[in-house]
Amino acid sequence: MGFAFLEMHKVSGLVIRDIPYEEYIPSTDELHLMEDLEATKHRVQKELDDRSAKLETLRSQLASKTFLSDEDLRTQALAEVEVARQRDIQHLREQIQSLAKQE
Repeated sequence: MGFAFLEMHKVSGLVIRDIPYEEYIPSTDELHLMEDLEATKHRVQKELDDRSAKLETLRSQLASKTFLSDEDLRTQALAEVEVARQRDIQHLREQIQSLAKQE
């Protein structure tokens, strides 16, 4: 529904909820500014959503590591010991080879 300019002129100044009605048309610069602000708002909201998703992923990963069963902890500890043992064996082999070359 549209109103003619003359009708709007008659309505202008009438009180709506204790506030006088005033016709306002923003300038082109104001419209561009509002458009830029809206784009910025959407970009910031997307970044916040992405960060929230990443945070939720990290929380779930932390929760899964925090609530490991005793069996899982033992298995993890044994795996770490095995890796350290293999590393020590390799280091000893390198020392033996180094000594053999010196002789």
